[in-house]
Amino acid sequence: GCLTIAAPMTFSPHVRRILILLFASTLATGRASWAAAPAAAPAGVPTTPPSAPTAPPVANVGKPTMAPTPAARNPGAPAATSAPTAPAAPLPPARAADAILADVVAALGGAPAIARHRSLHTKMEITFKGLGITGTAEHYGAVGDKALTITSIPNLASTREGSDGTRFWSEDPINGLRLLEGAEADQARVEVAWNAELRMKELFAKIEAKNELGDNGLRLECLTLTPKAGPAMTQCFDAKTHLMALQRGVRSGPQGDMPFTARLSDWRPVGDIKVAYATEMQVGPLAFTGRVTSVELDVAVDDALFAVPAAVKAAGGAGGAGGGKNKPRAAKFLRPAKPLTAPNTTPTPAGAPSPAAAPGAAGKR
Repeated sequence: GCLTIAAPMTFSPHVRRILILLFASTLATGRASWAAAPAAAPAGVPTTPPSAPTAPPVANVGKPTMAPTPAARNPGAPAATSAPTAPAAPLPPARAADAILADVVAALGGAPAIARHRSLHTKMEITFKGLGITGTAEHYGAVGDKALTITSIPNLASTREGSDGTRFWSEDPINGLRLLEGAEADQARVEVAWNAELRMKELFAKIEAKNELGDNGLRLECLTLTPKAGPAMTQCFDAKTHLMALQRGVRSGPQGDMPFTARLSDWRPVGDIKVAYATEMQVGPLAFTGRVTSVELDVAVDDALFAVPAAVKAAGGAGGAGGGKNKPRAAKFLRPAKPLTAPNTTPTPAGAPSPAAAPGAAGKR
């Protein structure tokens, strides 16, 4: 999910946004405990391995005795200390934000190449670390800030989020179908922005530059981006390649703010631009990886794909680009949420009807 700022990179933040929303809600209601709980041990099997037996002491017979250390011979002598570690070289002063962004645009393929494309279709595989949960996500984006992202987690949930260019909406099993307002709408406005890296001053109220040290001493040029509503976020770029390496911030949602950190890697050329094919993300207590499986540029996309759901249209006038206030407002809920339950792993007794065949099960949603 994660707020990747180039049009060819807008898929990852949509996935991040929906997964944060879904699993923050799930954690908040306690419905994900089934996934995080360890499997029960079979009957008769101890839950913890027995400790290894302690070997009996062996007499020091026939073995040379180690010479006493200087400290042992002279208890008053000062203890030996290791050589002091040289302090890390100070980071150079940060470059101007405009200079950093110019290099980012050039690294992605250049402004003419980025502006040339009109639509994007991307697919991704998602794996949640330590939970045994996998899923897929599919994203469509188009000029005019239109977008649709569909995420599917088998046996758990499916979610949708989209924009017709002016209004932003989301649908998930916890919160139902709703219009986004306030901080959520402003975050969505940035995430769906087409060619966002060419429109940074339009999208953000303030942009500040600083240098940081990343993993393995990698020097990063970071931008703190403050939107018109909602919390600021930070995007860091490799000082040598000028490609994004790190994102961190806070995601606003119905259950409150959720911190996230995303690491992007495996940048590959797709036509005349570059795309990050791998994302590692930490959202609160959850960690997942995303792997792009296909990217298509300039595909034919019907505008009907981005049309807001009928219930959103019926509500009328809500949502919009940022809601016009800095204080986050509650979203308008337009359709009741469907209950999210853990998959039934209890075996059905012989002769008993399956849950699917139970009376009244057919036709339920």
